[in-house]
Amino acid sequence: MKDYRGWDAYYPAIIINNGKYPAHLGKEFLRGYKQMFNKRLELKPLAKKDKKIKGIVGALKLAVNSVYGKSSDMQSWIYDRQLTMFTTITGEMSLMMLIEQYELRGIRVISANTDGVTIRIKKEQEEVMKAINSWWCDITKYELERTDYSKIIFSTVNDYIAIKTDGEVKLKGDFLTDFELHKNKSARIVPIALKRYYVDGIPIADTIHSHDNIFDFCIRQKASKDFHYEGLNRARGEKTIYNKLIRYYVSVTGEKLLKVKNPECTTNAADVSQVEAGVWVMHVCNHLTKDHSLDNIDYQYYIEKANRIVHKIQTEGKKRRAEINPQQLNLF
Repeated sequence: MKDYRGWDAYYPAIIINNGKYPAHLGKEFLRGYKQMFNKRLELKPLAKKDKKIKGIVGALKLAVNSVYGKSSDMQSWIYDRQLTMFTTITGEMSLMMLIEQYELRGIRVISANTDGVTIRIKKEQEEVMKAINSWWCDITKYELERTDYSKIIFSTVNDYIAIKTDGEVKLKGDFLTDFELHKNKSARIVPIALKRYYVDGIPIADTIHSHDNIFDFCIRQKASKDFHYEGLNRARGEKTIYNKLIRYYVSVTGEKLLKVKNPECTTNAADVSQVEAGVWVMHVCNHLTKDHSLDNIDYQYYIEKANRIVHKIQTEGKKRRAEINPQQLNLF
């Protein structure tokens, strides 16, 4: 299987290649933007061996990619909806040209995303594929990056494990185990278990039961101006109102965590809803040390969460029906 991506950072490449920029910022914006883009490409080959350079490359990637996203944000100084639409439409139509040629020439397209196409070819189709790629690059003035895979496991087009022919594993979405600092790392144990299951053949339950890092079981929730979180301990008849940001893990004994609408909220959402609906209870742990006991973790929750993704893959998208205890009392 081959994965073809548009010129590294496809949307920034579209902006630069077509000489586009936010109208109110003028051409000077494009000059600085192109310098950042080229600097990242220059440093990228060195990033694998130098952590400091890797950090710089990551920062530059975030900076150049954010221009497209911020161009549709009315609160941003980069806001320009015309730039947003030009970038999106140009990118999608360019890739559709490539996909059309693959399909017309008998090359199977497995998946396509905003910045790339994954295809499956036979050896005798290699030259045809190269000719199509060359034709596309000549017309669009973009470049293609190629990655060869021996195996890909999809849950959606944005969630997959891809094993490269050299043994390197690429993880996206539901399967991602390593995150940038600003990303939500909730229930990291689930993608860890999925990776070991699909790459190493280790049963999901074995990974989850043997894992000893309490932080990988934690889940983060953040309240907004419209809602806040409350904990309800039925056994003790206690209610706790939590701060805006909370961390918890699903536990054997604990409290129900509720999302409660604030009086000033004007949305049509329910007044009270349950976080982690069903039989699950939580242990809120904003202050947690690595040596915190694992005895109270409800491993079944995390096993079930991972198995839902496995089931989705095995049934090509069908949701797994949750197993509900018939003796469970409804919270509301």
